[in-house]
Amino acid sequence: MVNLKYFCDLGFFGSLPMCLNNLTSLRLLDLSRNDFHGTIPSSLFSNMKSLEYISLSYNHFEGSIYFGSLFNHSRLEVFELSSNNKYLKVEIENPTWSVPLFQLKILRLSNFTLNWPSRVVPSFLLSQHDLRVVDLSYNHMTGDVPTWLLDNNTKLEYLSFESNSLTGVLDLGSSSKHSHMLLLDFSSNCIHGELPPFIGSIFPRLEVLNLSGNALQGNIPSSMSDMEQLRSLDLSNNNLSGQLPEHMMMGCISLEVLKLSNNSLHDTLPTKSNLTRLSSLSLDNNDLWGEISRGFLNSSFLLLLDVSSNSLMGQIPDWIGDFLALETLILSRNYLDGVVPTGFCKLNELRFLDLSHNKIGPTLPLCANLTNMKFLHLESNELIGPIPHVLVEATSLVSLNLRDNKLSSLIPLWISLLSKLRVLLLKGNQLEDSIPLHLCQLKSISILDLSHNRLSGSIPPCLDNITFGR
Repeated sequence: MVNLKYFCDLGFFGSLPMCLNNLTSLRLLDLSRNDFHGTIPSSLFSNMKSLEYISLSYNHFEGSIYFGSLFNHSRLEVFELSSNNKYLKVEIENPTWSVPLFQLKILRLSNFTLNWPSRVVPSFLLSQHDLRVVDLSYNHMTGDVPTWLLDNNTKLEYLSFESNSLTGVLDLGSSSKHSHMLLLDFSSNCIHGELPPFIGSIFPRLEVLNLSGNALQGNIPSSMSDMEQLRSLDLSNNNLSGQLPEHMMMGCISLEVLKLSNNSLHDTLPTKSNLTRLSSLSLDNNDLWGEISRGFLNSSFLLLLDVSSNSLMGQIPDWIGDFLALETLILSRNYLDGVVPTGFCKLNELRFLDLSHNKIGPTLPLCANLTNMKFLHLESNELIGPIPHVLVEATSLVSLNLRDNKLSSLIPLWISLLSKLRVLLLKGNQLEDSIPLHLCQLKSISILDLSHNRLSGSIPPCLDNITFGR
């Protein structure tokens, strides 16, 4: 037998049978996505010198596995052992082990304890020169960013060290062009310094770049515009500063996801862009200012737009209603004023709308299509008069936040028709009369805040089990 390819995802359970070691001619072993548990004996593969492919991912192994037991398997090209459980430890560093005889093409060792207690990047990788895929994410590894992997493996296509504790700078100074690289992920580490100025030229065919959750500083380099095939760029949660790079907005023509949230970018929104395939744009928690200009959004595929927690001003433009596929729109914590434009009436797919902490009022447009809306947050604006009757159509609402406006009159009877409501926040308005009994018909409600109004009388007994929000 040379192939155990079709044993993955079959619900096998128990310990790995030691008789596998008798399959001396076996070249492919795939036992991934089963329910195996127990230890992986070091002697299990000792006689299986013909193995080229081993995948044991997505099981429930525990104990320790000594990777050095595979160093004499000269034909091995693929080793995958990912997403097991926290009780499995993989020992790779041992001064008594020789240099491995194999040249791996694919190595996936993610989501467990690697090289405890040193937690260093495996040194045997220094001898590997034909790697195509390396995934060492979620392993608590320490040390400097191993850019030498790029120098040693010019055919790399996929490199992920996501969610480790790597430090130092992302130094690509000695790296030549990597025209095979498609995905590069060093997110959620402790990398500092500036982005390499020629990063776009080094990775011209890159499709996914994720450097979020680090301590990167400085500007976004102009060479980003060379990445014409880049589909997803995430630089969020860093300390990047400077302007929103117009060159990137014009040159990265394949971008579908752009995340620059939680940085210190200081600029007006671009007046033009060439991102016609963009589906998700997150620029929240920066220092962007000025009005929302028409030119910087021109994708008919836009599903999510988040520019919250900036210093944007002026009115919400009516042309936002042209993005018919929009599902999530977050403009909160800016200085926007005026009315909610009638263009919103065309947003039939909108499910999450957050306009809170602006100066928007005095009411919602009567034509607003709220049938699919699940989360509507209008807190701290300038809404006046009764709670807008157009909300009676929002039968899918799960959360309604109208706190700290100037709403008056009674809590309407029709609010009991919003049967899916779990959160209803009406604090800080001028609502009058008693707390109506029809609130008791909201069977799914778990958080209700009616404080700081002009309500009087007693609390209906049916509300005793509700957790009142602040």
